[in-house]
Amino acid sequence: MKRETKVLIPCVIFFIWCAVASSNASSDLISSIAILLIAAIWIVIWTVRFSFSYIKSKKGKAPKLNASFWVIEPTCILLTLLLAYSGLFSLIRFALGEHALSQYVADVRSGKVNVDFEFVHERKRIGLYQLIITEHLSDGTVRFITSSHNLLDSAGFANSESNPPQKRGEDSYKHIYGNWWVWHRSW
Repeated sequence: MKRETKVLIPCVIFFIWCAVASSNASSDLISSIAILLIAAIWIVIWTVRFSFSYIKSKKGKAPKLNASFWVIEPTCILLTLLLAYSGLFSLIRFALGEHALSQYVADVRSGKVNVDFEFVHERKRIGLYQLIITEHLSDGTVRFITSSHNLLDSAGFANSESNPPQKRGEDSYKHIYGNWWVWHRSW
């Protein structure tokens, strides 16, 4: 196996893991810390490996350094972190799952899915998300939790024809586009 392949495999795994871990309505604290910790440890290991290779090449005990090989890992790590924390993975996942979410919202509004007595229902897989809680508010807003990582905060999406959606308690909304909002619920 070539050196580049040995380096690309962990890069691809890290990229996919970060994309999945940071693509919900809100990333959980544990995943965020794990991503940053793994990236920091990886950069330290890369720096040590690079330093030893550089020293060996200067002493003539190893071939000259191949710059294209040595930039793969730090580029992958930094690009992945940038994409994860910019929210791009979340927007891509939402765009891919929007059709199923829109159909679910239409079913809730039409009464095909009754959520009046199902405040907390069994997890439902709708498109690319698992819905934990669904609410149909008096103004027609349908909102649902897709990310519940601790006792204090949870997040999901809201579809509201009256922009912005109705606030309850310490709710906050961030507009995605059209009638869609990211919903953060705090207790």
